[in-house]
Amino acid sequence: MKQQNSKQIKSFTCSFIKTLSFLLIFALLLEIISVTVFSKKAATQYQNSFSKSCSFTTEPKNSIDIALIGSSNLYSGFIPAQLWDEYGYTSTVISTPKQTVQRSQAFLDELLKVQNPKLLVIETDMFYADVPLDNDSDFSHGKPKRKPSTAKIKKAVKLISSFPVGENLENHFTVFMFHDTWKTLKRNTIQEVFKRTDNVTCEHGYNFNKIVYPTKDNDRMNFTDERLAIPDENIIYINKMIESCKQRGIKVMFAEMPSTTSWNYARYNAVKDFADANDIPFVDLNLIENFNNAGIKYDSDYRDDGNHLNYYGAVKATKFLSKAVSDTYSDILSDKRSDPQFSYWQKSSDEFKEKYNIS
Repeated sequence: MKQQNSKQIKSFTCSFIKTLSFLLIFALLLEIISVTVFSKKAATQYQNSFSKSCSFTTEPKNSIDIALIGSSNLYSGFIPAQLWDEYGYTSTVISTPKQTVQRSQAFLDELLKVQNPKLLVIETDMFYADVPLDNDSDFSHGKPKRKPSTAKIKKAVKLISSFPVGENLENHFTVFMFHDTWKTLKRNTIQEVFKRTDNVTCEHGYNFNKIVYPTKDNDRMNFTDERLAIPDENIIYINKMIESCKQRGIKVMFAEMPSTTSWNYARYNAVKDFADANDIPFVDLNLIENFNNAGIKYDSDYRDDGNHLNYYGAVKATKFLSKAVSDTYSDILSDKRSDPQFSYWQKSSDEFKEKYNIS
């Protein structure tokens, strides 16, 4: 009996060691791939939805004045090269499609390893990720009317974990983030990645698009006293971003880019309340007065059905938001256009205009 038990223990031990060895080797391979061919810096040269969000990895250390972080409304609506041309501020956009506050907080952690910006602009559309805009009747005066079962599930999830496991793994093992790239990656692409990863990208996170898709006002920005509550689980990560900035002396601003399909006045009210409570300036370009002052037009400045701005709309939104930034933070921001150390930004701006045939 003892001999049989000994054999079973030995067999189990061998199996355990084999399994553990496999997992360690697999994790090591993922780590190697994630810090080489599929690193965030290498990804800036791929053609996928995440590539431009990693542009900050190509910037010289501690060279960025303003970081803007959020969902696709941001990479469609803000042009860092234009901000440089008009004010001489250096900036980067960290934005992906349907970006969540969890992913944004992870991106911010990565950014702060190599940059110490003076200002972080947080785009607010992502505060409502996965909250249907057309289901506003389920929300009233800042209190979401969730089904009891849903509320219990969400509460249980928050007790189990205070961070999104999947997104944190994806953020570390970036091969998962850029998995679609496997389909188009070629040998010469890999060679170029290793040659050019130190090049500063001329878009600095902006996604250029000149498509014109006429749309129309949908009256969602008509005044109301209602509040559409920011989900509690999102507030956790918003507060984490604010606290990270506070610890480093980085100022914070909230901004909402023009979108007729993902924003309304009830959302504005809730975010304004949160911003005021935390002494954070909030610029909403969807407010009728701001929208009109920016000169944005429904028939010429969107690239889809009112969700994202095209280049023509982005020029106007960038001009408006840049002025708001300069008016509010001119005491901490400086014009670097005459600083030889930042001459590469002018070259980058010229490259941007040449690449996209901008006069």
